[in-house]
Amino acid sequence: MNRFALLAASAGTGAALSLAMAVTQPAKAGGHINGYEVSYLYDSGSYGTTDTIHVYGPSGLEKIQVRCAPFDWSSYGANTEAFAASIARAWCF
Repeated sequence: MNRFALLAASAGTGAALSLAMAVTQPAKAGGHINGYEVSYLYDSGSYGTTDTIHVYGPSGLEKIQVRCAPFDWSSYGANTEAFAASIARAWCF
């Protein structure tokens, strides 16, 4: 599932987000990635530009910066590298 569909499918309000909304309103809170609560999301609207995701994982808040093409990510928080990588991959792919 691509990142726009993932965000729309997990919006939690039942309302589907359109692609246009995801691009024109890049900073968001709410929704889920891999079942984990997203507290902040900056979607640059471009696969080659860095996006920022703040997500509550098993060990607390994780701040992830991810670029989808070419795929690269970094994170800061108490969660494992495997957790952060799984969120970054779910967001991009």
